[in-house]
Amino acid sequence: MLRRDEPKRKLNIKNHRLDFVGCDATWDHFTVIREDERQGYGE
Repeated sequence: MLRRDEPKRKLNIKNHRLDFVGCDATWDHFTVIREDERQGYGE
């Protein structure tokens, strides 16, 4: 969960036209799975 900093949010919208309200939902149920191929583990 992201913390809200309203003055920083308003400045970010003004300077970059970006608003991250609700973006924490992007990470709901987000999973990355990959095989570790850095070494041969003999499995």
